[in-house]
This record gives sequence, C-alpha cells and structure tokens, in this order.
Amino acid sequence: VVLCLPGLTGPTTVAAAANRHVADRVAREGVEPVLAELARDPAALPWIADEVARSWRRHDPASLVAALRAAGDTERLPDGELSRIAVPAGIAAVVDDLAHPLATAEHLARTLPRAALRTLSLVDLAADRSRLGRAAVAALAVARDRAVPPSESR
Repeated sequence: VVLCLPGLTGPTTVAAAANRHVADRVAREGVEPVLAELARDPAALPWIADEVARSWRRHDPASLVAALRAAGDTERLPDGELSRIAVPAGIAAVVDDLAHPLATAEHLARTLPRAALRTLSLVDLAADRSRLGRAAVAALAVARDRAVPPSESR
C-alpha cells in the first residue's frame, strides 16, 4: 500500500469542508468557472492550478462532484481498525499542503503498525512532481522491513 497526500481527515476538518464547498460550487456553476477563479487567485500556486485543471477536466462534472463530496464526507477509520492493518504502508505527505493535512499523515504513520512516512514541500513538488511518488515508494521500502505485529503473525 502506498498512500500519497493523505486526505482521509474525517468530515469535521477544514479540508473536508473545503471539498464539500467546492463540490457545491462545481454542481452549481460548472467546472470551468471554478477553475478560472482558481487560476486568478493570487494565493494559488500556478502549477497547482494547472494540475487541478488537468485532473478535473478528465472527469464528467457529476463524477467530479460525487468524488469531492465523498472526500468531504468520508469518516476517518477508527484507530482500532487502523491498528489491525498489517500490510506495509508508505505514506508521502506535503508539509505545507492545507488540503491534505500533515497531521493526518502523521496519525496514519503512528497508527498503522507497518507504516513509514516521508515528507516534502510544495517547493519540492513545484520543481519535480514525481518526487511525491518517489517519497511514497521510499517510505514503503522502510515499512516493508518493519516486523509484522505479534498479534498478526501466525
């Protein structure tokens, strides 16, 4: 398992609320007006606006709205369930990405018994987006070497 940009935060977080808000706007206004506003936003990094536009335009609007709403409504798995997942998990997190909080990645890394976390910044990704995948694979290599928890080995 490789986890990139963990967004499973639970429905009460700012990131989840943002997903629901964007889903409502896309449903009401359409994809292109929302993307145009993102491209004009001085706070948005241009490469992120480009990546979002490429990604969103690959989906039909109804599917995009459904995916955004699901991301905004998904309940976080209880720690008890997470702690029973014994497969190795490589987690890559972007420390300054508010949409995919670092705290979520850190929580997963602490709770999953065979997880490892690697972090990078938005500046790292601006230079080379493939760094995210490489960070996740590097974390997975470390996680694979971790022993299976005693309660899971049989």
